[in-house]
Amino acid sequence: MVVETILPFDTALVEVLVDMVFIVKVEEDSTFTYAYFNHVVIEKTNLDQNAIGKRFSAVHDAELSALLNDEYGKVLKTNKSTTYEDSYKSPSGIRFSKARLTPLFDEKGAYTYIIGVVKDVTNERIAQLESEDSWNKLVESKSRYRSLFENNTDAVFTTDLSGIILSGNTGVEKISGYSLDEMKGRALFQFLDPSDSTSAIKSFQQALEQGSNDYRTIFLGKSGVSISCLVNFTPIEVRDEIVGIYAIVKDLRELEDMSNKLVESEKHFRIIAENAQDVIVLIDDKQEYLYISPSSNQVYGYDSTEYIGKPALWNVHPEDLSRLEQNFMQALREAKTCSLRLRIKHKLNGWLWSELKATPVYDERNKFKHMVMIVRDITLQKKHEEQLEYFAYHDSLTNLPNRRFFTDRLLTELDHFRRKGKSFAVFLLDIDHFKSINDQFGHEIGDCVIEEFGRRLCENTRKDAITARLGGDEFVLLLPEVETEENVKETAIKILRAMEMPWSIKHTTLDVTASIGISLVSSIEATVSSILKSADLAMYEAKKSGRNSFQLFHFN
Repeated sequence: MVVETILPFDTALVEVLVDMVFIVKVEEDSTFTYAYFNHVVIEKTNLDQNAIGKRFSAVHDAELSALLNDEYGKVLKTNKSTTYEDSYKSPSGIRFSKARLTPLFDEKGAYTYIIGVVKDVTNERIAQLESEDSWNKLVESKSRYRSLFENNTDAVFTTDLSGIILSGNTGVEKISGYSLDEMKGRALFQFLDPSDSTSAIKSFQQALEQGSNDYRTIFLGKSGVSISCLVNFTPIEVRDEIVGIYAIVKDLRELEDMSNKLVESEKHFRIIAENAQDVIVLIDDKQEYLYISPSSNQVYGYDSTEYIGKPALWNVHPEDLSRLEQNFMQALREAKTCSLRLRIKHKLNGWLWSELKATPVYDERNKFKHMVMIVRDITLQKKHEEQLEYFAYHDSLTNLPNRRFFTDRLLTELDHFRRKGKSFAVFLLDIDHFKSINDQFGHEIGDCVIEEFGRRLCENTRKDAITARLGGDEFVLLLPEVETEENVKETAIKILRAMEMPWSIKHTTLDVTASIGISLVSSIEATVSSILKSADLAMYEAKKSGRNSFQLFHFN
């Protein structure tokens, strides 16, 4: 078969695109053959120049060949562009893509070619999957919910943003009489006093918009018994985004019977009773302790008697004191509960992250009497949130920052450059012939090469440089505040020499080199996209010049 040598497009233009571009010839028998594809296709797929002039069935397996013939056939039948989504194998693993197929018409209105532009949407798909999976991670994580679910005697529901029950603890069955399976998928409001449904929905929406709040109502059990209860709606946040609601239902029947026998302030003992699982602290207007609940010993290791004679808030971290006092003052001015996270000292285990809610209590003449503080240990929750945040910004193989982290830092550096005028450089690095390493030695060795490449890269750059892995064998380096072009070149040479040093991985000796494209930024017109694109073009030139080299692009 003769391969087309004259094509209806500018190959030089296509070669600078970052998307994969395929030109497919429509044969007289309505079959399709590859006429051309750009360098991005070769780098990101298993295709090479040997595929030019061949039909889909000659270079792909039966399943993929059938898919391509079907999608390109739609264009042939309709004479219109079409789009479809698919996945493909690349040297770095399975990638997701979105393709647009467009017929190329000649001056007579006929066409013999179809151009396919394939965009890599792997990062978008991963972000979508992570978002969809975030709820399951929250529910299933034992470390995050151990204290909330396993040790809480109250009924704890988790709902979605519309109030549909998704899960709950063992207390749910005890208070309601229903099994958890009977309640899943139903609205929580169906089990609350229907005569007060407007207030329930309002309290739920207030939690979504303003934060945690309490709501007094009647819970309708399976046996028909009306249960007086307190419902606390608390938003569930992941990466600063609310993904659901905790509904904590406390049975008040026994506590209400007890409160009727008390001669002290009804409000005083109601708050203590309703939060018996947390640490309760009362401080009067002279900032002296009135009451410390016995749970202080279990949660923070201090017996209530150990607070006697100590100044108020003595066990709060010094760096959090000012913020706490500001919240106290606001609560007093507005006569409402304040809530914040801070560190509280444990007798043996040091500082523990805690959640504190403080409510001012006034007498009948509206004079301040005391502050009621409800304190909860959230160390496990805080640790898990930090882990989630770390994984959102770091690459799991190399532990280096990922594209999301690097983009944030690059935006910060651009802002710094526009204010201070300090030039900076962005290096885009690619391991030469990495596909051959994977093919010859296997993906396990390939992963080790990527890890070692990242380590050498970090060790041979300035301490203030930001090194990240974009994906596959592609890395990026941000070099802030460079003095001269020579400084940039010296760094590039140092990196290349480091990669040329002997490689021995799992008793396998390898020759590993890199191609580097550098964008030296000294223009306020630069953007994240334009900087990375210019670095990518420079890296491509380095590869064309024989690899194991660098090319510098001046962005001015």
